Amino acid sequence: MKLVFPKCQDLAIHAFFPTAVLIIIAIFTYETIKSRNDARSELHNQALMVGLVIASGVQEKFNAKFDGLDFFIDFVNFPKD
Repeated sequence: MKLVFPKCQDLAIHAFFPTAVLIIIAIFTYETIKSRNDARSELHNQALMVGLVIASGVQEKFNAKFDGLDFFIDFVNFPKD
């Protein structure tokens, strides 16, 4: 039985980069929830949208599976109090 290891570049593209994007989205989501009533919340919402656009592009280009992406898209459109 022969073990086949992926190239480092493929591993970085298919595993590390999408994971890093999701971690960045999670951080922006946390900051958005934390500062929802602050004046900065609009800036955090815009940053979250940029992260979602990047994650969507990664998903389409590399066929990565983002199970929580629909949740984040719905979360961005939450009603303001």
